[in-house]
Amino acid sequence: VTILRGTAQLWETRGGDELRAFAAIGAAFDLVPEDEETRAELTRLAEILGAWEELSVHYERGIGQTTDDVTKRELLVQIARIYDTKIDDPRRALDAYRRLSELDPTDPEPLEAMDTLAVLLADWPTLISVLEKKSEIASDDENASIWRRIAETKMDMLDDQNGAIAAYERALELSP
Repeated sequence: VTILRGTAQLWETRGGDELRAFAAIGAAFDLVPEDEETRAELTRLAEILGAWEELSVHYERGIGQTTDDVTKRELLVQIARIYDTKIDDPRRALDAYRRLSELDPTDPEPLEAMDTLAVLLADWPTLISVLEKKSEIASDDENASIWRRIAETKMDMLDDQNGAIAAYERALELSP
């Protein structure tokens, strides 16, 4: 890893070739995705090159390679942000946030992002699933509001009257 990082630095500083530097640092990252310095350098070079797809590929490899849940979480957060803000691919961002939520179902942040993306994509079944997961970790006051939103989505977007009625009844049980 040290040799590959040194090679990347030489390609960038003496060779003036950020693309080869990115390839070298990418190879180092693929070997040890837990190394934060290598990750930071890879991200910096991706920023210079606009190599967001390539960066996401390295991060996906890193997720597959590492056994450390903290590293997986950090990489998934970065992948989701890359897809959402740099590549502008909300479908892949939604999938990355879904995977992130599976790592820690009690974390509300990925669920909030999934909520926004599902609405943007008009993916109503996914939105309902996300709202149901949000209800599992919400307080009673929030829970009633979430179930009213599920009911409205089922009624207005999916034309599921029975599902809407059941969701409204659940909301009433939580907040009469």
